[in-house]
Amino acid sequence: MKFGEFPTDECVGHVLAHSLKLGDLRLSKGTLILDDHVQVLSDLGHKMLTIAIVEDTDLKEDEAAERIGARFSSSSVLVTTPVAGRVNLIADCDGILLIEKDD
Repeated sequence: MKFGEFPTDECVGHVLAHSLKLGDLRLSKGTLILDDHVQVLSDLGHKMLTIAIVEDTDLKEDEAAERIGARFSSSSVLVTTPVAGRVNLIADCDGILLIEKDD
């Protein structure tokens, strides 16, 4: 994955790395940048965007979060649906979480 700041007109088809608010325009982190976005951003004078250029070998952040969460899931730990590259681990009881390393 390539991550960085690029000219707005070169960002079509790539993923917005940070949420963006310009006037009435709001784009959430993870938005796939389309031609329409570039036009509006250009009209507003926004010249650069921080994006992620996803490569074929990259794992999407929600899928990665889901895989990590699955490792913690148990009868005592609920794992939420991934959103924005994260899952929440929710214990159904008070106590200490003990994680044992697999050999």
